[in-house]
Amino acid sequence: MNKICLDGLWLLTWNDLNTVTLSDIKKLYASGKMIPCHVPGAVHTALVDAEIIEDPIMGMNATKCSWIKEKEWWYLKEFFIQNREIKNQSILCFEGLDLYADIWLNNQYLGSHKNAFIPVQFDVTNNLNIGSNIVIVKLREGLNQVKEKPIDFMEISWNSDEPYRTWLRKPQFCYKWDFTVSLPTCGIWRGVYIKNYEQAFIKETHINSEFSYDNEFKVNRVELSTHIYIENPDKRKLYLKCEWFADKRYEKHEVKIYQIVKKICNEEELISCSIAEPNLWWPIGMGRQYLYKLKIYLANEEGKIIDSKFIHHGIRRVQIQEFELGEGQKTFTFEVNNKPVFIKGANWVPTDFIIGKENDETKKKLLDMTADLNMNMLRVWGGGVYESDFFYDYCDQLGIMVIQDFMFACAYYPDFDEEFVDNVKNEATAIIMRLRSHSSLVAWIGNNEVQEMHYSIKEWHKDYHELYGSLIFNKLLPELCKQYDPNRIYRESSPFGGNNPMDLNEGDQHFWHFTHRPNSEYYLDIWKYPELNFKFLSEFGVLGALDENSLKKCLTKEGLSSYDSEEWLYHTNTCNLFTTFIDKFFGNKEELPLIDFVRKSQVIQAETLRHIYDSLRVRKFTCSGLLVWSLNDCYSTNSYAIIDYYLSPKAAYYYLRRSLTSLSIVFKGYEPHTLEAQKNYETYYHEQCDPVDLYVVNDLLVEKQVLLYYRVATLEGRLVIADCISKISPQNGVTKIISIELREILKQYNPNELVIIGELFNENVKLNENRYFLVPFKDLALKPANIDCLKKVCGDDTVELRIISKEFVWMLHINTSDDFLVDDNDFDLFPNTERIINVKTKNIDNKTCKFTSFNPSLIINFYE
Repeated sequence: MNKICLDGLWLLTWNDLNTVTLSDIKKLYASGKMIPCHVPGAVHTALVDAEIIEDPIMGMNATKCSWIKEKEWWYLKEFFIQNREIKNQSILCFEGLDLYADIWLNNQYLGSHKNAFIPVQFDVTNNLNIGSNIVIVKLREGLNQVKEKPIDFMEISWNSDEPYRTWLRKPQFCYKWDFTVSLPTCGIWRGVYIKNYEQAFIKETHINSEFSYDNEFKVNRVELSTHIYIENPDKRKLYLKCEWFADKRYEKHEVKIYQIVKKICNEEELISCSIAEPNLWWPIGMGRQYLYKLKIYLANEEGKIIDSKFIHHGIRRVQIQEFELGEGQKTFTFEVNNKPVFIKGANWVPTDFIIGKENDETKKKLLDMTADLNMNMLRVWGGGVYESDFFYDYCDQLGIMVIQDFMFACAYYPDFDEEFVDNVKNEATAIIMRLRSHSSLVAWIGNNEVQEMHYSIKEWHKDYHELYGSLIFNKLLPELCKQYDPNRIYRESSPFGGNNPMDLNEGDQHFWHFTHRPNSEYYLDIWKYPELNFKFLSEFGVLGALDENSLKKCLTKEGLSSYDSEEWLYHTNTCNLFTTFIDKFFGNKEELPLIDFVRKSQVIQAETLRHIYDSLRVRKFTCSGLLVWSLNDCYSTNSYAIIDYYLSPKAAYYYLRRSLTSLSIVFKGYEPHTLEAQKNYETYYHEQCDPVDLYVVNDLLVEKQVLLYYRVATLEGRLVIADCISKISPQNGVTKIISIELREILKQYNPNELVIIGELFNENVKLNENRYFLVPFKDLALKPANIDCLKKVCGDDTVELRIISKEFVWMLHINTSDDFLVDDNDFDLFPNTERIINVKTKNIDNKTCKFTSFNPSLIINFYE
């Protein structure tokens, strides 16, 4: 089989709905009055390129694009085919059409499509010409096609700004969410191609694994059953050749471990292979991401290879264990290969609010950053899109587990409509079959927050009982998963557990009481997150502003003038608590300069998220994981993301990267940053003053001999106490190392001038560091710091910085331009402890960067 790619340059035009015909479009094409556009892409990007609209990412330009959803959009491409490119049968494939589509090829109407999530294909064997061919696609955004549908069931649901959205099988977030603006999308957003084949081709494959165990419950053999589905319309006799190879990333050369050649005439074949002592696929941080390679060749009776398919397959077993904890509580623990895994992860949203702008290069950078964060799981959120094949392939390679939502979020869905349910059935079937072979995919989730929403609505509307969508989530989807992917976990929703989907006693939890529910006892008291008895915290978050460089890319000078400007608010999460949190943690009442506002909001996000991850990791496996909302952003927003739209890491990124190492130090003691403690901490230290405990968390499957060096020091650099402790850290466990008594120390020093520092070593290699403040941030007696920075040029584009300070420096930030990359940032300088930072940039001699921190008067231009 071969492919003719139709991506690239197309032409585009538009008109009012139902006002032109196909012949009108052809006349426009002949007259040269259509604008160029790129496929994959979107009408918005084509209009920006043609200077018809301004970039929607900038300022409030997105508000000027509402007319786009009222139009009809016509795509046209002329392409040429040579005789040798046409085989026995040709199929025209569209990987993504957003949304209502009609398709013609050479004046012949091929059909329609109305699901942006799945491909559509047409047999065009008899429609292709040798030489010139013209394909035309008419697209409509979708809302106008469902305006006659009932929406009374949406009136009291969440995110109902556009109540008709639930009738459309397209990304729900494009009709506005708290982290993005309303920008209904339209376009050919994924690839287009013609696949040609002669006689037959490999349509689909699926691999099942059956494990055998030894007495220690270790896998000693696996039976791989490969189901191969052949498109063989003429029932010809064919040959199938299958070869299994070891993972050459971990072997010295490619090693073939199994081969079979089989004569076939059926459209489905089962090939079995047995592997003794198999190499298993493990999540990142627990072992190797071993991927066997399967090569499948299809040949005709003459022995000519007419199609082939290569598949990478990781052998692993994933379960969720829900053991009784007593008092009506259960665990919610992922087990991989019979080993419990503490989940350190994040939620994933689309990489752009114009889905046609998505690209695998951006996804690769984000996934590399996920691995760099030491995270082992991502949840693909149900208000976005099913990701590209590259995304799941790369997660397989990196060892990042994926929880996959079906694309339903925060709404009731019309499961009473037969046509809608059939559309969903086709979608779910296609998605399950596309993704089920990926080792990284560990669970299917029916929706995002629909059951939680319904439970909440019933509390306020006692007479409301109908869960619209339950037929889909409770019957259709689990039956399809059982049919096509029976060994994968399926859960109705996230969150979900017990009679109450928000129950803390079992299942997974989304917890937004700290920021979204003013009537909650926890509202705004974000340092109290760990007080709640979470079992698996699959959504939570703390706001952090875009950095200064990113803000300047999306706001005009006027928009940057005030945090209350219309532009600023338009680019800010609707849960806008930035000023509130800065006031509560830093006591600022005045209007801050931009850089101070950004840094203070980011340090609150960073400190709180590290505190939450640290505190819940100490409780493993009573709590078995957490997924921060969110890893990334689709729009340039001051939001919960830890990596912004421009792929710039916020301070939380660096804090979590240091915190989530496989061997980590965690402090557990009095929490001076709660709202109550900020008022009463002096009384606490005078009357109670409990010890501060130091723990080591080990996520590895082997024990480690570790050396903990801890010290209590003043912020101006004076050492108060210090010691080293050597201890065995057991595999996949938590160990309390020491309790530090403070009562005698506080007779000589005020708590606001002290910091406790911990550093963890193994075989003289520093593995981790952490520190603990005794008082609220606003009361820290930080001293002016004198930093020494030695610079060493290591090449045309690399500088090594050796940084040291006699004083403690809180969150040193290297403020840089986009092309100035540092390998660490937003770190503390411990007194008299050198830190080495590597900087990469081009044209080093022309760069200016500066250090800033929360120490008074620390702004240093370090390279000019």
